Amino acid sequence: MYKVDTIEYIPDFFDSVFCVNNADSVQIKLVNTTKILTGAPESFVQLERESRIIYKHKYESDIECVPRNLYGRFISGWRVFDFKTITIDSLPHASFTVVDSVCQETPVLFNNTSTGSSSSLWMFGDGASSLLTSPIRSYTSSGLYTATLEISNALGCTDTAMRSVLVLPHNLTGLIVAGGPLKFCEGDSVLLSSSISGGYPAYNYLWSTIETSSSIWANQTGNYNLEVMDSKGCFIRTANTNVLVKTKPHRISLVIKTFVPITTTPML
Repeated sequence: MYKVDTIEYIPDFFDSVFCVNNADSVQIKLVNTTKILTGAPESFVQLERESRIIYKHKYESDIECVPRNLYGRFISGWRVFDFKTITIDSLPHASFTVVDSVCQETPVLFNNTSTGSSSSLWMFGDGASSLLTSPIRSYTSSGLYTATLEISNALGCTDTAMRSVLVLPHNLTGLIVAGGPLKFCEGDSVLLSSSISGGYPAYNYLWSTIETSSSIWANQTGNYNLEVMDSKGCFIRTANTNVLVKTKPHRISLVIKTFVPITTTPML
């Protein structure tokens, strides 16, 4: 005589993955939806109606959750399970790089190095904000500002990073000093030197002649100017210095031919 084991229970459940802001874990809500067929004793089903799993491995992914002890039943010594794989993306980790000090009005790159995010919100500490991934902006006033980056992912998980930026006053000044007359004849030249004060050394120079030294020799007619940038990004461009090179007069050689008339006396 054979005994037929009739399945009287259909195990099933659904999951819901969510995150609490700024938490270091993802919560997985598991709701038991096991069907108990008519006539089957519910007391045989060893399960919980609702459970939660706290997933705290912040930077891993593709985790298989197998709730073995939550969903099952004993029938003649047999246990019936339902299995599902739940994939959990990495939690967001906010980070960025930016210079620690910069001259006012100088463009600054806020380089987003975050992981596990789908959106970014920047707050620069001066009332301005941005939704760009890695924005570039400048500060109009000197002072100490706290830049904040808040990132989030599709589960609603967020993370925040903050860094301070010291904005320095722009006090760089400069002009061109000529070492001699600015008007001279061709073949001569004049030394043009930079006179820089303030700012935050060292200085970088760029003349209108594309030379990069602190002084140059000018031997052609033209307008000469100089661009200077210091180590913190303060920038100036000097006024034009006009150089006029005069052309030397050329010596002209003249050949003068003199004709002397010859008088002949007739012979007698």
